[in-house]
Amino acid sequence: MIISADKAADLRLGYLQVIQSIITRLSGYSASLKNYCLTLVTAICGFGVTIQRPGAIWLAALPIILFAILDARYLCLERSAIAAYDEVREGDWSAIPSFAISLRPPDSYCRALLSWSVAGFYVSVLAGVAAVALIFGYALGRAF
Repeated sequence: MIISADKAADLRLGYLQVIQSIITRLSGYSASLKNYCLTLVTAICGFGVTIQRPGAIWLAALPIILFAILDARYLCLERSAIAAYDEVREGDWSAIPSFAISLRPPDSYCRALLSWSVAGFYVSVLAGVAAVALIFGYALGRAF
């Protein structure tokens, strides 16, 4: 099938919009994970303070770790989608795009886990939990 260069460019632009919507969706999932994590951690810390058990506050570390692992996975997929976007953007605009979307992470998982958007956030939340547990423990006269 032969199509004009203008039509091929329009198809490529539509293809880029599809990939951009995937990137936006993955970014939204990451933001939702951070919101859920903060909500759950706040509830666990509040529960620990309510029952006057500083040790219970440390249970908040488990969801922090789990959400960080999941968030790093979304970041890997988001980076892969960005790489796919760049590949399509830099391709031949007069050719018909393939419309194939295969998201293979270009980065290592550890690199995503240690990125500022994942480690920076979740380490800060974990430090906040530690501060709450220690301050509350000392206020009660016991560390755990």
